[in-house]
Amino acid sequence: MTNQHGFTLLETLIAITLMAFLALGLTAALKLGLAFPGAAQGLDRAGPVVAVQNFLRRELSSALALPAADWDGVAFLGSSSAFEMIGAMPERAAAGGLHEVRLSLDGDRLMLRWRRLDPPGPAQERALLDHVRAVDFAYWGSRHDTEAAAWHSDWRAAQYLPALVRVRATLDGADWPEMLVALPVQPEELRP
Repeated sequence: MTNQHGFTLLETLIAITLMAFLALGLTAALKLGLAFPGAAQGLDRAGPVVAVQNFLRRELSSALALPAADWDGVAFLGSSSAFEMIGAMPERAAAGGLHEVRLSLDGDRLMLRWRRLDPPGPAQERALLDHVRAVDFAYWGSRHDTEAAAWHSDWRAAQYLPALVRVRATLDGADWPEMLVALPVQPEELRP
């Protein structure tokens, strides 16, 4: 019987390989840990943008094609910098019900203004997003029976709601992916 002291070559190679994998894993974890605060800050900046985009999707998809004499057509007016419509505001945001809603850029703030229609209520406003450099709305559809569907920079004196609304914005410190929102289809019985 021989007295053996130390490790064999095979045992040493296995130990070195295991330590190399462990070092590689720790290095990757350290890099991820150092990068995470930057990623978290990006998510913090994107959070309000996502919330505003979700709100706009809900609001635009609640637009109603109501005839409005004051608006010379359906109750939807749009320009490249603002739009007004009649829609249903969520209960938690404005006591629910039908509201006249306006979205526009005021300085560097994206402002939402609303007024309850039935029963009539006072006009209210709220800044949805700060640090907005520019906003651009465009509208897809046919404004009248005689017009082919196309993109328009304004939507006035129209018989119908636009089929789509495109929202582009330029922000300081955050990205705003281009948004396309489909509006409800206007029922045939409401068409002139």
